[in-house]
Amino acid sequence: MKALRLVLLLMVSMVTMVSCVSKKKFTTEISAAAAREKALQDELLLTKGRVLSMETVNANLTQSVTTLQEEKLRLEGEKARLEDQIRRLSNEQVDQKQQFESALQEQVKVLEQKELTLNALQELIQKRNEKLTTLQEDLKFVLKSYSADDVSVELKDGKLILTAADQLIFDAGTALVTRKGREVIGLTAAAFAKYPDIDIAIVCHTDNTTPSKKSNARDNWEYSAVRAAVITRVLTNEFFLNANQVSATGRGEFQPKDSNETKEGRAQNRRVEMVVTVKMQDWGAKL
Repeated sequence: MKALRLVLLLMVSMVTMVSCVSKKKFTTEISAAAAREKALQDELLLTKGRVLSMETVNANLTQSVTTLQEEKLRLEGEKARLEDQIRRLSNEQVDQKQQFESALQEQVKVLEQKELTLNALQELIQKRNEKLTTLQEDLKFVLKSYSADDVSVELKDGKLILTAADQLIFDAGTALVTRKGREVIGLTAAAFAKYPDIDIAIVCHTDNTTPSKKSNARDNWEYSAVRAAVITRVLTNEFFLNANQVSATGRGEFQPKDSNETKEGRAQNRRVEMVVTVKMQDWGAKL
């Protein structure tokens, strides 16, 4: 019996010992599993956080891409607008350049025409001056027997001016032509007759003294005008100068050459002028 009890006791001890060892191992494994579970949960939370962060980054990137695409579309539109503006400006510049070149060509043509006109005018002026110079020489030749105090011929401002003292042409204080005066008028008429394209203005001047009673003139205006008309009649009626070439003008005392305060000055102021010009209408036809 004692031996049986001892065996039973031994068996119970062995079972107890095995049971204690298995429970400790199980507890250890449970603790390890719990630790792994916690680590996995922590890892899961961390992963979820990373995923959430990545989703946020992705959303931001998606928004950035959308914004960039919109900006790209805007920039492409702006580029197209600027390219169109550049094309229009380029076309406008081409048009403006063509217009400028066309206007410049027109201006060049105008300047060339003006240059041609100027050259033609200069040529005509030269011919006019040559003609008047020749006439001046003709007049000096036919009037060479008269002193410079009695008759002078000069070129001035494109005109030929023959000046004669009034006492050579007229009896003192009258509009009656003297013998020498008629001779001078005849000689000038012969010279003028060679030039059908000239005009001769007969201009008579007085001093500031009152006309004499035998002149029958009310004032120096009338006195000078009558004298000019008398010379014009002699030129056309007696020496047959073309009346279309001749005109008569009286200036009275209002264009003096010298002072009327002296005898010599008054003598200078009492004068007859034959002012010769070349017919301008003939020039206009040639320009």
